[in-house]
Amino acid sequence: QDIRSLLKNPKLHVKASVGVAQMEPEDTRESLLERADQALYQAKHQGKNKVVIYKQQSQR
Repeated sequence: QDIRSLLKNPKLHVKASVGVAQMEPEDTRESLLERADQALYQAKHQGKNKVVIYKQQSQR
């Protein structure tokens, strides 16, 4: 019965952490994904539900 009432009034709350990296001319797919991944972990570390843009000077 709980499932029926849930389907009558569906609400979905989505939260996400996102890491963003800008592609550079010398990038490989792996290096770009590595930087985006570093930004993602930083977003999660900051409390989740965040967007972090990779900045090279802050990652050293």
